[in-house]
Amino acid sequence: MRLLSKQIFKIRNRAPKRKIFTKAIISFLENDLPTSAAAISYFSILMLFPLLIVLLWLGPAIIGSREIQEKAIEIVLTLLPGAPDFAAARDFVYENLEAIGDLSYGIVLSCMLVVIWAASWILTIIERALCRVWGICWRSFWHGRLLTFGMMLILGALLIGAAGATTFVAVIRTAAERLPVSSHPTIALLSSYIWQFIIAIFSLLLTVVIFTLLYKFMPNTRVTVMEALPGAIIAGVLWEGAKHGFAWLLPYFHYGLLYGSVAAAVALLSWIYVSSIIMLFGAQLTALLHNEYLLGEDIKSSAVIASSTAPLTG
Repeated sequence: MRLLSKQIFKIRNRAPKRKIFTKAIISFLENDLPTSAAAISYFSILMLFPLLIVLLWLGPAIIGSREIQEKAIEIVLTLLPGAPDFAAARDFVYENLEAIGDLSYGIVLSCMLVVIWAASWILTIIERALCRVWGICWRSFWHGRLLTFGMMLILGALLIGAAGATTFVAVIRTAAERLPVSSHPTIALLSSYIWQFIIAIFSLLLTVVIFTLLYKFMPNTRVTVMEALPGAIIAGVLWEGAKHGFAWLLPYFHYGLLYGSVAAAVALLSWIYVSSIIMLFGAQLTALLHNEYLLGEDIKSSAVIASSTAPLTG
């Protein structure tokens, strides 16, 4: 078990593990990643509503299933904290979607262009931030745009696949709730906790997969899945914890008093910024684990081998 843990997280005992997070925070600030997180937040809030509008059109028009379309929108909205105090932000999103009415091809086309433009900038910012983290130069313009387009396709397919899986789980849950045994109060309560646990695990897995893809493919260097996975797992757990923490702290910020009618939009922007901070911190942690603990250990091992095989003199 101990060997498996080392193989997964690739951490050698060259330094106390508590120093890893300290070094990661210092490097995070030195690489100016909070500024990158702010830029990601700006383009994300610009992309959010056009993306949901595209999903509204995409379900019936291409996928042929309104249920999968609704689940895709639900998955996007589950990225928001789920506390009642954040309900205003969710209502803000739904009200804007319902106010649109019938979707013409002109609206859909303009939304697609905005989504592609904003998503390309988001991924470009992530690529350049991760290249700074790894201490390397970013890709050429066309190479970077090709990678950005590929990542948009992968993440879009992942979103649709997750929506399909969520629909499948919802069908199973509905069938299970129709069983006679589910009417018992204790069974019903236990079943509710089990389904909440399944949804939480699914959300965590989806987050870890997305972070792993970003940490592996966005830097302009070779990063293996096993190198990207530890930072993705840590960032995913931090992100899930931040969702609950942000929702709990939100009432104490008094967004409604400070920002009035735009309070929900500001709350959304703040949460996207926190999410971007966590995502970039996970990337910094991934690079630190590689450079300080993997690469350093490999260099040390090479030096030991070289010294042991060197010819004796004198």
